[in-house]
Amino acid sequence: MFDNLKNSLDSLITTRPDVLEKIKELDKQGRYNEHVDPVSYDYCYPVDPDYDYLHQPLKTRLKYFMIYNFIVRTMEPRELKRMGFSVVGRENLKGIKSAVVTSNHINKLDCSLNRRALKGHKLYITAASFNNYKGLLGDIMRSSRMMPMSDDRKGMVNFVKTVNTLLQKKNYVLFYPERAEWWCYEKPRPLMPGAFHFAAKNNVPIIPNFITFKKNGKKDSNGIEMFDMTVNILKPIYPKEGLTTKENEEYLREENARAWKECYERVYQKPLVLNKVCENQVNQKVAAND
Repeated sequence: MFDNLKNSLDSLITTRPDVLEKIKELDKQGRYNEHVDPVSYDYCYPVDPDYDYLHQPLKTRLKYFMIYNFIVRTMEPRELKRMGFSVVGRENLKGIKSAVVTSNHINKLDCSLNRRALKGHKLYITAASFNNYKGLLGDIMRSSRMMPMSDDRKGMVNFVKTVNTLLQKKNYVLFYPERAEWWCYEKPRPLMPGAFHFAAKNNVPIIPNFITFKKNGKKDSNGIEMFDMTVNILKPIYPKEGLTTKENEEYLREENARAWKECYERVYQKPLVLNKVCENQVNQKVAAND
């Protein structure tokens, strides 16, 4: 079982040549928030209006406790080592008890990078509904405080209520405002407003994490070059007094984009240049961070 699990996790770290080609094509078209991997709901549990994010039955809590402590804590250090994990900027977390964390989405396991970078803080991780897998992989993700969004309007009411509760009780909640995972894509992409609405609504700061990477000289079985990854924890961005929730939402989003841009240009030593953003991107049934 563990060998199969290791192989599954290893496959999540890397990607396929056809996915890299799709990223290049969408980049040219300015379709920066579209998914490049196939989206399937065939092997997922539905996230309905009664989905229980925080108050699972005792049997479920015990199961997740065992999975997290005996599988996640065993496997995650190995995967972090394979990704060449490092972190800078942890001093920027000092004194922050509750926050919305944002991160660029560049690897299927970058949630592990962010969790380790934010060690010492209780982190909940938002995800699209199609990540709510059945089986052991899904249990691993749920035991790690994954919070799948819902495709159902009433289900989203439940999700929103849960996020607000968490932020009011001194937790960190991670969002991926770029919406889609683009494997090892260097540039920061246009940001969806969801994360910034929650920060503005609950008057908590944004902690903007930006993951950068460099080639490590290794290749996977497909000949794809591998990278070492660094989580850059940037200075927190606080809502401004005197602004409405909507105004603060836009302010936080603009400041987050500016912080990521500055980090990108500092690390890679080149200006950020994006193609004209397409206004009619595919609106798949995955509303994460919209």
